[in-house]
Amino acid sequence: MPEGMDLYTSLAVSDSKQMVGSGNGMGAAEAKVRARKDCQDSGATDCVELITFPVRNHCMALAVDKGAKPGVRAIFASSAQAGTPEAAALGKSALDKCIASGAKQCGVNVEHCL
Repeated sequence: MPEGMDLYTSLAVSDSKQMVGSGNGMGAAEAKVRARKDCQDSGATDCVELITFPVRNHCMALAVDKGAKPGVRAIFASSAQAGTPEAAALGKSALDKCIASGAKQCGVNVEHCL
């Protein structure tokens, strides 16, 4: 992709269905709309943005509460620019968000740099 053009990715989550939708776009707004639609296509009506970030030179981590029941947030996300101290600590950041929610069975599920 040429410099000056960025692809964004977004995740939207439904707590009632414990469903995550994803979407990509040439801007953050487009990615958010696509992620929400992907989530809503599962039949969920409570889809909200979980995270949106530019794909180029960024990292993402996801933590999951394996004990979450429908209606309770089960997934937590963090992102940062690759090569930064924040990117090196993304797993901990996502895990901290999970623990702060009161969840008891948190674990880091994904750590990935693009």
